[in-house]
Amino acid sequence: MRYLVTLNVPVEAGVRIEQQSGGPGEVFSKIVETFKPESFYCGLDRRSIYLVLNADNPTRLAEFMITASTMTGVYPEFIPVAPANEMQPIVNQAMNTLNKFVPKR
Repeated sequence: MRYLVTLNVPVEAGVRIEQQSGGPGEVFSKIVETFKPESFYCGLDRRSIYLVLNADNPTRLAEFMITASTMTGVYPEFIPVAPANEMQPIVNQAMNTLNKFVPKR
């Protein structure tokens, strides 16, 4: 399953990371190398990162959460997502399930 992950880094943690040897570039490289996101973006309006993780194993989410929260002091937000071209069967299944609980109108 894919997750859109948002991590808004507090100013203090961002400054600490920026002052480390290698700065944020080294941290970003380690994130990409370790978690292999499908995409990785940095916010231009604040110290934030956005990535799409494909995590079929819940351990992967825990690894990212523990790493990110320990480094920054905040928890990442995980939102389950799917590409638009994969949505039709997902919606069809969801509607079939809904119809078991709510009569068709």
